Amino acid sequence: MLTVVIIKSDAASLFSQKEMSLHDFIVGTVSLENGESFEVELLNPQHAPFYKVTYTPTLEGPFDTFLLQRFKELRKQKHLDKASHDVFVKWVKASCSEEISFSGQANLPVKATKPVKKTTTTSERQTPENENASVVKEKVRPSKKRKQLPNVINIVKGRIRDCPRFHPSRKVIIGVVSVLLLVGVAVVGGVTIAQFTQSKTEAKEAKKASFDQLLADKSYEKMYTDYPKQFWAWEESCVKELDSKQLVAAYEAVPELSIAYDLAFVEKAYDKVVKFYETKAAEMEVTTTRQDFAAYSYLQLGNLTTAEKTATSETSTVFYEALGWAYLAKGDVKKAEEIQVKAASQTLDQQIKDYQLVHTTLQEVEKQLKRKELSTNLRKELEQSKQDLTEQLEILKKKPREESEEV
Repeated sequence: MLTVVIIKSDAASLFSQKEMSLHDFIVGTVSLENGESFEVELLNPQHAPFYKVTYTPTLEGPFDTFLLQRFKELRKQKHLDKASHDVFVKWVKASCSEEISFSGQANLPVKATKPVKKTTTTSERQTPENENASVVKEKVRPSKKRKQLPNVINIVKGRIRDCPRFHPSRKVIIGVVSVLLLVGVAVVGGVTIAQFTQSKTEAKEAKKASFDQLLADKSYEKMYTDYPKQFWAWEESCVKELDSKQLVAAYEAVPELSIAYDLAFVEKAYDKVVKFYETKAAEMEVTTTRQDFAAYSYLQLGNLTTAEKTATSETSTVFYEALGWAYLAKGDVKKAEEIQVKAASQTLDQQIKDYQLVHTTLQEVEKQLKRKELSTNLRKELEQSKQDLTEQLEILKKKPREESEEV
């Protein structure tokens, strides 16, 4: 169900709380007509914010109708993809399952008022047509207990006596009363059957399939709607196991952006991961794990500065080691040394030191080569040393291959 959070409003005093269900917000605003305005934020079924909007009930009609129209416009303007549009519409319709009357007012219970007893004068005595209306009215009286039978007979007799054109026999009176009793029995029986049917339906719904059974049946949509927490825990396990096949099947049944994002990372579509992160982050739940996916994707695309900024406090040392090697490959030894503190890799630390030593030696050789009084043989030796050191630096920029990687 969707949740509405009131951020700012000139009519906030009309609500006892700032956070409520979408349906409660619609009921509370649908009758407003003084130009009140609301700035609200919608939370998805996982209670994460996904849409913020300013709404004026008087001008824009019921809030659910307004939302559906807005989503349609965003889709038409290509600010919202089809999958997101369909999910948002589904959320709104599911949250507004309670009926709203066509007049715009919610169907709220009305407090019953005590009927005022009216004295009937001779001039107001009922005609035969009104007499029939009175009899029908007696049919819907709530109390049909047998002990009230004498009162019903007296009422019918009184109504008939008031009509000068009709003088029924006792048999007719008893017949009318019998009809009324039958109607009462039918009403009570109907209510009893309805309650029994409802109880039976509720009992059937209570026996819903377990999560494991739904998973075995590959009923991903039911898993998502009936067991949302277990569904996302299962989805995360698929990501850890790099099970793209299950993720594709889940996304086809449940077109959630979060699943599409995770799937892109599993399939190593790093450019797609970055695009999702930069343009769709507000429409999905960005956990620390998903933020790390973005950081690693930036790293793979060579955007090292952004990768470092995107990383979280929970990012693993493996990421920082890879980032340190990337900086070293670019020849940025100072930055590689800074990252090495977080990576805590002895191999990276040693290679940075070797790189610095060779680089310092190369600088000294280049300095000696600038001397004019060098002999021919010495200059040749220095030139050869410079070439060897330069080649060694290029080797030290690369991460050494593991034994298992060697041919």
